[in-house]
Amino acid sequence: MLLIPQNLCLRSSGTAAPRNRFSDFLGRLCSASGPRQTALPQGEFNSPFPNPTIRKDFNRLYESVKNDQLPEAKWLLKRLTKHHIDDVNNLRRSGLGLMHLAAKKRDSAMLGLLLKYGLNPNIRDDTRGERSPLFYAVNGGNYESTKLLLNASTNEDLILLALQEAKDNGHEDLENLLKLTLEKSNYSARAGRLSRTFAKT
Repeated sequence: MLLIPQNLCLRSSGTAAPRNRFSDFLGRLCSASGPRQTALPQGEFNSPFPNPTIRKDFNRLYESVKNDQLPEAKWLLKRLTKHHIDDVNNLRRSGLGLMHLAAKKRDSAMLGLLLKYGLNPNIRDDTRGERSPLFYAVNGGNYESTKLLLNASTNEDLILLALQEAKDNGHEDLENLLKLTLEKSNYSARAGRLSRTFAKT
């Protein structure tokens, strides 16, 4: 069996290679030995995925979240988060990650699924405000999504930004929820500091 180096089977995405007998012969060998590996576009995610199949799965996952396709999103998350959790958390070229998208769409079921598979609730988008999923949930007035995100993380800086957003938009129920979370968080922090102080004495 004749083995052809993969780099010979790849063709530059620039100018077409000149046609000759050898290139025709090489092309037939490459197609006979398996599917041709072409230089596929990077896709919508910021980080490059060397495996075209993985890249395709990531783009499918984004579309699943975008179109509220919960069963397919669950299948893809199970497949991808085993080895690519950092990439799943990655932002897309739009500046938003999957968590931002689900929070922005007020899809608490999808948001809960993403959290279940380990996505980062504190990830900030690629805008001047560096907004978190919590910010988008509060901006959209979604109580259930806000509660899910607060249960997943109590980052004080992000809660304060979200609290201001709740005040600006007149979401009193969310404002009260955020204030209560801050109070509990501060109480826990103070209790932790006190216990450490007494432990030293």
